[in-house]
Amino acid sequence: MTEEVSWARSPHEERRTRQDLRAHQIELELQNETLRQTQEDLLVSQKKYADLYDFAPVGYLTVSAGGLITEANLTAARMLGLERGVLIKKPLSLFLAKEEQDRHYLCRNRLLQDKEQQTCHMPLQRKDGREFDAQCRCVTSPGVDGNDGQFRMVITDISEQKKAEREKNRLAVQLRQSHKMQAVGTLAGGIAHEFNNLLGIIMGFADLAREQIPTDNLGRQHLDKVMVASHRAKNLVQQLLTFSRKSPHKRTPTSLQPLLKESISLIKPSLPASVQINEDIASGSFRVLIDPTEIQQIVMNVCANAVWAMREKGDLAINLRQVQQSDKEPATADLPAGKYACLSFRDSGPGMDKQTLARIFDPFFTTKEVGQGTGMGLSILHGIMTSCSGKILVESEVGTGTTFHFYLPLTTEPDVAGPPEITEYLGHGEHILFVDDEELYAEMSCEMLSYLGYNIDLQINSAAALAAFKADPDKYDLIITDQIMPNLSGDDLTKEIRTLRPTIPIILCTGYSNQINAETIKVLHINAFVMKPLSKGELPRLIRRTLDSGK
Repeated sequence: MTEEVSWARSPHEERRTRQDLRAHQIELELQNETLRQTQEDLLVSQKKYADLYDFAPVGYLTVSAGGLITEANLTAARMLGLERGVLIKKPLSLFLAKEEQDRHYLCRNRLLQDKEQQTCHMPLQRKDGREFDAQCRCVTSPGVDGNDGQFRMVITDISEQKKAEREKNRLAVQLRQSHKMQAVGTLAGGIAHEFNNLLGIIMGFADLAREQIPTDNLGRQHLDKVMVASHRAKNLVQQLLTFSRKSPHKRTPTSLQPLLKESISLIKPSLPASVQINEDIASGSFRVLIDPTEIQQIVMNVCANAVWAMREKGDLAINLRQVQQSDKEPATADLPAGKYACLSFRDSGPGMDKQTLARIFDPFFTTKEVGQGTGMGLSILHGIMTSCSGKILVESEVGTGTTFHFYLPLTTEPDVAGPPEITEYLGHGEHILFVDDEELYAEMSCEMLSYLGYNIDLQINSAAALAAFKADPDKYDLIITDQIMPNLSGDDLTKEIRTLRPTIPIILCTGYSNQINAETIKVLHINAFVMKPLSKGELPRLIRRTLDSGK
């Protein structure tokens, strides 16, 4: 008979077992509590991570080996203009401009080859086509299948930084340009005085020679051409000074049509016969506030550029019409309300691309060969139009020619009454002290004035001139002095003379001076101030007017 095993436990053992089970239960509950807390902490941490990931100031993308976006944070979705759910599975190339595709693939190839972070700057394209400047930093990120083609990208919007850089560069260019203009101003001032003296000598002696040659003589016709060229040179120097110093012009109400026709007639003889000019000048009142020489500058510069662009063969149309700002023409949209004269020049040349068109008003920019252009002509015209409260609009495309539109505000101001015209400017034996250190210019001026009936005391040294005046102050009826001279400048000589004879008329002449202005003339009681070189009859008329006004 088999012996039965007894499983009966003693009360002590049962109590011990229950105690152990209770301890294990408590331990499990503690472990469960710890696990539950850990899970809660993990969820909180995941939420924090998700928030940090989604709302980071930069965009995060994960891109598969096939170039598809597999992960994206909300910032990246906002940058690219799509909902995150729509963005996933989109090809990254969709957001790259065509011209940036090669740069992206080059950066990606370097990343996969070197396994090192790559950084590149490129514009990214939003879904609506707008672009923004971005810095893209890429690192490799092997997928779960071990595919090394996957990578992560951090996108930083650097549009404001790029904008600041562009503004900094613009200001740097502006500063360099300012330095260039200062250099031009210094150069212009340095040469203007000497050049105008020489030009005055040429003009003066040519004029004296003309008076001694019959009108039908070929030599006189040659001298007439010398005078025309001299006046062009005079205007050229004035353009240079205007551009470099922004010296003000004397703008008066001017009828545009006759001035335009005269300017066109002046330039026509210098144009090749193969260039056909077609004029369409509207009738009516076209009165603008402008210096007549500025219209001549516009016509000469634009026509010369058109002839060069057409390679001296083609059609040049010149049109003058009236426009109204309220017509809402794109060209006048940013101009104050009112009526404008629109002067247009259209050539049949090859036209310009956008890059050239964007720079045509930049000083020193030219598409001409070295020695054929300074790059200052259109800059001067831009300055003229700005100071006249006008505007230049340029239309051009490659293969379609170029059109310049000059918009000038019309005025109803009446003509400014000038001093009475002097028809008789012969001298009556008046004594003039003429002071100029340029001997040839002084001799020419004295010969002309002596021929007109004045008694001239010529001095080429200002200190000697002052000594002569001190010796007999009452001998002279008028003083004519240059400004820039060694020893005593014209204004200093004027001060000394005024202490000896305060009321004597004084005319101050100069080829260039940045020290003489309206205030200086008023303080020194200078009767007249004139710029060299003087055109025919200008100095005799000025002398006569000055002497007669003192009677």
